[in-house]
Amino acid sequence: MLDGKTASERLKQFTDDNAEKRRAERIRALPETLRDAAFALLSRKPDGAAWGDEFQGEEASKRRIEAEEAAGKTLDAITPAERTAVFAALYPKLGEILADWWMPTHPVPYQVGYQRKAFRVSPDHREIVLPVRLSDFINIFLRYAIPYPEQDIAFYAAWAPYIGYSYTSADPLGRLFAVAMDRGGPEGDEVFQILTDSARGQHEIGAMGRHVTRALLSASRPDGWEFCEKLLLAAQREEGLRQVILETIDEAHPEAFRRMLRLIIEHDLTRFSATIRALDTW
Repeated sequence: MLDGKTASERLKQFTDDNAEKRRAERIRALPETLRDAAFALLSRKPDGAAWGDEFQGEEASKRRIEAEEAAGKTLDAITPAERTAVFAALYPKLGEILADWWMPTHPVPYQVGYQRKAFRVSPDHREIVLPVRLSDFINIFLRYAIPYPEQDIAFYAAWAPYIGYSYTSADPLGRLFAVAMDRGGPEGDEVFQILTDSARGQHEIGAMGRHVTRALLSASRPDGWEFCEKLLLAAQREEGLRQVILETIDEAHPEAFRRMLRLIIEHDLTRFSATIRALDTW
């Protein structure tokens, strides 16, 4: 684990002044429909220019939002291979993971607005949460991760606590890490190891945060659920840690949610204020 100042200094080695140029070249190599969608996800016009270059104020904002919504509908309508191509143009090493994150094969929980009320949407009705998916991608995956477009998922798993704007900025990345773990293979196992080591305080770079519990509880890995169970029981008087774990449970894998509820009952964890607060929110 690094302190903030050291992390900022070390992150500089991963920035690339030519990365934006290479990204634009990859996007322009796509077919026209896919190219328009990719540029829209970057909040740019179909020719790659910023909206403010031609339109100002509310008009520019309106056209940008319309283009982003059209891009989202395009991503929903195209084939898996085309969807992967769009995301790979933006993030070469994350194309397949982002494509699976965008169109999950099973119902996942989403939130809309300021009320923390998670609900699950059938894969047949993803249009209901299109604004949420767009917001997560544009505001999180692009805008705070954009300086490092050519890094892999392991990089983000390790550096997530330091590349956002606040302690909770990395939270939505947790679901992307869950997708990587559910895909399996060496890459998924590496992400799992980075996150669990981060939670233990044993990783050279990574640190504990909501992205860790979000990922481990959202993925379909019982060993990740068990890890979070042990983490919750070990929290003892660490009310902050308990709150971090509990506040991601209702958006977890359904079986992980059931297991955590049983744990709360069996160990009388309602004696802690963080548990009561989480229950009230659920």
